[in-house]
Amino acid sequence: MVNSRGLVSGNADAVRRKLSAVIKRLEHAYGRPKVKPQAEPLGALVKTILSQNTSDLNSDRAYASLREAFPVWEKLLTARPARVERAIRRGGLAKQKAGRILAILKKIKRERGRLSLRFIHKMETQAAVAWLIAFKGIGLKTACVVLAFACARDIFPVDTHVERVSQRLGLVPAKASADKVHLLLDPVIPKGRKQSLHLNMIRLGRELCKAQRTKCQECFLRQVCGGIS
Repeated sequence: MVNSRGLVSGNADAVRRKLSAVIKRLEHAYGRPKVKPQAEPLGALVKTILSQNTSDLNSDRAYASLREAFPVWEKLLTARPARVERAIRRGGLAKQKAGRILAILKKIKRERGRLSLRFIHKMETQAAVAWLIAFKGIGLKTACVVLAFACARDIFPVDTHVERVSQRLGLVPAKASADKVHLLLDPVIPKGRKQSLHLNMIRLGRELCKAQRTKCQECFLRQVCGGIS
C-alpha cells in the first residue's frame, strides 16, 4: 500500500532511519554546505538552463560569455537568436538553449512587466515550483535548483548523480526516475538538510559512486548501502 507521500506503507520509517545515517556520514565527510539566497533569481534560472546536458565548466563558461555579451537582461531580450547562440555555444545545444532562454524572458516580461524573478521570494514553495515548470523546457529539477540555491528554499533537487546514488543506497526503487526520487524523498528528508544532502550526494557521485568504475571499497557509506530491509 502506498501512502500520500508515495512511500510503501511500513517503509517510510526505514527510509527515514537510513536517510539519517546517510546524511550524518555525508556531512561528517564533506561538511554541511550553507546556501545564501540571491536577490535576483533570474540569473540562476538562465544559468541552470545552460547547465542542461553539459558539464559545470562548460555551462559556467557559457553563462560568463552570455553576461559579457549582454550585461543587461533587456539587451538580451531584444537580441537576435543567432547572436545569443554564439554567446552560449561553449555550453552545447546553443540553438535549443538560446530559443528557450529568449522565450522565457519574453514570457516573464509579458506576464510581470519587467525582467525579474524577485517576486518568487514571496511565493510559497509549491506555488513557485508550479509557476516555473509551466515554462517550456523547465522541469522539476531546474525549478528545484533555482528555489534551493537562488532562494535558499528547503527543497531537494535531483540530478543524475543524486538519482543514481539514491537508487544504489536503496532509498528508492532501482528504476525510479529523477522526478520520482524527488517525490519520494523530499517529504522525508529532515528539515534544513535538503540542500546539504543534494550537494553531498553530487560530490559522492562524482568522486566515489560513479556511473562506471565505482569505488565501493573506499566509500564511507558502504555499510549502509543497498536495499532497505
